[in-house]
Amino acid sequence: MTRSRQFWGARRPLSTTAWLVALLAPTVLHSQALVPSGTGFSVAGSVAVSRSTSSGSGLDGNATRPGGMVEVAYGATPRLSLLGAYRLAAASAGTQDYTTHGVDFGLRYLGKAGMRLRPFAEGGLAIRSLRYDAGEVYTSSNVGPWASAGVMRLGAQHWSMEAAVTWAQSRFDNWNRDGQAIVAEAVHWNAVGVRAGVRYWSRAR
Repeated sequence: MTRSRQFWGARRPLSTTAWLVALLAPTVLHSQALVPSGTGFSVAGSVAVSRSTSSGSGLDGNATRPGGMVEVAYGATPRLSLLGAYRLAAASAGTQDYTTHGVDFGLRYLGKAGMRLRPFAEGGLAIRSLRYDAGEVYTSSNVGPWASAGVMRLGAQHWSMEAAVTWAQSRFDNWNRDGQAIVAEAVHWNAVGVRAGVRYWSRAR
């Protein structure tokens, strides 16, 4: 009789533990499944405000203007992503308005894998164009560096929100006027700003 009581007494804690695991495991797994994995394809859209500074060819000055970005990225790992983005921004130098647009290519590093709030840093090269109309249309294109740093908040299932500080720079020295190549002074351009947007991920964990 004593042995029987000892036997059942030893089994009871194990049964209680197993019961708690059975109850909690689905909840834990379900909560993990609601977080984007950070891998696979993602598409993002952001609004931006940047302060552009330019000098040369009569485009001397700075201004703060709105812009936007659409990005497609592929997360090769939960931390490292390849990305390409199209960016458009308006600017002005004195009384002359101009626009810049381009395609960015680069890498993003996402810190704190597995967490909902993840800092990130990204950078690369952009093929960027500048255009302005002074009675005649002037255009120029070149390659320049860009970089961003910010934070991403992984939300429910496939969605996340993000915000970042941005920087970009280019030197425009191959000019066209109404489609004809001309010789003109180079324009040095750089922009510092902020952006915020949402992202849709193809995979949830």
